[in-house]
Amino acid sequence: MKTFNSLLCHTVAGLALTLGSVAQGAAAAIAISGRPVPKLVAFDDAMAELMSDNDIEAGVLGVMRNGTIVYLRGFGLLTTGVNMPENALVRLASCTKPITAAAVRERIESGTYTLNQRAFNITGNGGALNVAAFPQLGDARYRSISISNLLTHSAGWDRTQPDGDLTYQERTVSKEMGLPGVPGRANVLRWVSGHPLYFAPGTDARYSNEGYLSLGFLVDDDTSGYLSYLRTRVFTPSLWIPSTEVIQATTYRSQSNVREPWYRTRFTSFDVQEPGGDAPIVNAAYGSFDLTARLGQGGIVASAAAMLELGNRHHIQVGNITGSGRFIGLSIDANNPLTVEESHNGGQPGVNTQLWHRTDGVVAFVFFNKNAGDDNRSHYGGQLRTKLNTLIAGMSDSEWPTASSDGFWVLPQSGEPDTGLGGYHSPYKGFASAVNRVRDHSRVRLKPGTTSWTGLISKRLFLDAPLGTAVLGQ
Repeated sequence: MKTFNSLLCHTVAGLALTLGSVAQGAAAAIAISGRPVPKLVAFDDAMAELMSDNDIEAGVLGVMRNGTIVYLRGFGLLTTGVNMPENALVRLASCTKPITAAAVRERIESGTYTLNQRAFNITGNGGALNVAAFPQLGDARYRSISISNLLTHSAGWDRTQPDGDLTYQERTVSKEMGLPGVPGRANVLRWVSGHPLYFAPGTDARYSNEGYLSLGFLVDDDTSGYLSYLRTRVFTPSLWIPSTEVIQATTYRSQSNVREPWYRTRFTSFDVQEPGGDAPIVNAAYGSFDLTARLGQGGIVASAAAMLELGNRHHIQVGNITGSGRFIGLSIDANNPLTVEESHNGGQPGVNTQLWHRTDGVVAFVFFNKNAGDDNRSHYGGQLRTKLNTLIAGMSDSEWPTASSDGFWVLPQSGEPDTGLGGYHSPYKGFASAVNRVRDHSRVRLKPGTTSWTGLISKRLFLDAPLGTAVLGQ
C-alpha cells in the first residue's frame, strides 16, 4: 500500500495518505468551526469579540496568503442548534459586483466587447445590449453610456436622488407594466431605461446598482449563461472551486441552500411577489425584493474560499477595474503588485460582506448575517478589516501558518450516508457518500480513519490527509 502527501485523481482503488497532525485551537466564548489555526488565534478573538459586542448570530472569515487559504473559520450558528461551518454559502450582496466586473473584463479580453463600446443599442449606435425602454427612452444620453461607465458607476444614475435605487422598486415596475408577479431583471432594466439620468455619462461617479444590473446581461449574453460563464472563465477549474461554491441567490428561506445561514434583520416589507396594495408583510431579508433579479449586482451566494480566489486574481476596487494589460481578466502577480489596498463591501437586510486585497498580497473575506445599524449603509466588515489589518501589520513571515484550511472534510470510515456539511467540525461521513456529494474540482480533506471502500472515482478531485493516516481500500 502506497503513501501519498496529496493526490490529484480520476481513479483510485485502495489508497493510504499520511501527513502530520495539527494542534487544537484555543476555546472561545462563541462557537467556532473550521480547522484550528493556533498562530492566528487573534483572528478568532477579533471576530468573536465583534460578533458578541454587536449581537451577531453568524459569521465566516477567510484569509489567503501566498495563494494558500491559511485561515477559514465559521462563527456562531448556521441555524438553531447547528454551528456555522467554515464552508458556509452566504449571500454576497454587492460583493457580487467584483465578480461581474471580472467576468466583463474576461469578455473584453476575449474580444467580445470593448471598454469604450456603447452599452445600449439605441438607434444603431453599435451598443452591446438591446433594451426596449418602457414606456419609452427616458433620456437621450443613454445612447452615450459606455461599458466603462457601467463598470465605474459613472453612467448617470444616482440613488441619493428622490427616485432612489430604481432596481429595488420591483412592485412599482410590476404595477406600471401590468405584470402579475415579480417583473424579473429584464423588465426592471426596461423600466429603468425609461427614467432620466441625473448627470451626463462620464462626468461624475455615483454608486449605482443600475449599472451592474446592465453588466449582468453582458455576461449573460453568452450561450452558457451567467453562472456557467463565471465557472469557466472567472472561477476557473484550475482554481479548484467546484460549481457548488458559486450559485444564484434565492429570495425565500425555504429556497436556501442547506449551507446558508439565516439572514437576520428587524425590518419588514411588502412581499415583492404581490404588486397590489394588500400584499402580505414579510421579513425584509426574505421577500422584500427579488434576489434572482440581482444576478449581476448582488444576487450571488458563494463560499469564502471562492471569494478569496477572486480577490487574489482580480481587481475589486472600482478605480482599477478598467485597467489594461495584465489586469484585464488576468491574475494580480508579483510583477504587478498593488500599491493601494483594494476593497469592496456589500449590504442587504441580514447581510454584511467585505472583500479586501492588501498591498502585501494578503486577501481576506468576511461575512456577517446582520448589518451595522440593521440597514444597508454601515458595515461591520469594515470594522473587522481595520482590526485585522492592525494585527497583520505587526506579523513577521514566521508568524504565518502555511497549511491549507479550505476543502471538504471527510470521515473515511463507514457512516450514516449524506450527513454532515463538509466542514472541519461537520465532516461528510463515509468516503463513498462524500464522493457522491462533491463535484468536480473539489478538495477533499480526509480525516484519520480506515474504510474498506474500493472503486472508481470519475470526478476530478484533490485528495489529501493533513491530520494523519487515512486508509481507503483493503
